[in-house]
Amino acid sequence: MKDPTNTMLINSGIKIKYHFEFLAESSNDFIEFYNTILKHSAPPLFIWKFAFFRNCFFPEVECELTVSLSFEQVINIMKKQEDSHLMIRTLKLINQERLTEDSKVKFTTQNLIDRGDDLGN
Repeated sequence: MKDPTNTMLINSGIKIKYHFEFLAESSNDFIEFYNTILKHSAPPLFIWKFAFFRNCFFPEVECELTVSLSFEQVINIMKKQEDSHLMIRTLKLINQERLTEDSKVKFTTQNLIDRGDDLGN
């Protein structure tokens, strides 16, 4: 079965979905990062998930980002934001998934490694 969202994204040049986790010093820093992404990303840009979680005892927030930007692109955007050192230092690429038009097929980092493939192009 065709996935119309993935078809549209693939046709616009978006081929890989990247999932990141990182820490931010505060929820304000994370919200500012959202605005920085919108301001400094060249199209096409697609954001699947932009979320943070906070333990009430600590000011730091745990952040999740699933986006069409690569690790290098995310780092470069973080560098444009003042006081982003904690986000840059803790940024981790958790998974990447190649988009397919078939909604039942998922190409993730792990199943491609298992097959000996890579996510290249």
